[in-house]
Amino acid sequence: MVRLTNRKAWSDDIDLTQELGYKHIYQRLAEYENLEEQGLLVKLPCKVGDMVRGEWLFRCIAGEDPYLCSLCGNTVDVYGYGYCPNCGAYMEGEDNG
Repeated sequence: MVRLTNRKAWSDDIDLTQELGYKHIYQRLAEYENLEEQGLLVKLPCKVGDMVRGEWLFRCIAGEDPYLCSLCGNTVDVYGYGYCPNCGAYMEGEDNG
């Protein structure tokens, strides 16, 4: 993605934005662009607050936890969790907690 802020000439850009009253907006945008370039921003597959639903899958592998989250693959040793402690998915249905 093309940068909207100038990384090298900060002082010139900030002086201009400060005169217009947008210094804080410019700095915040620059922070987000830096994070994006470093690969530290995450795009969520759903909106914040959406209910993510999954189910516990039973597997029989000696020496490993028997219940597997259908969404993230996390395993637990005790059946009956109403949600996955790893991804937070709600486990619905009478057989899923």
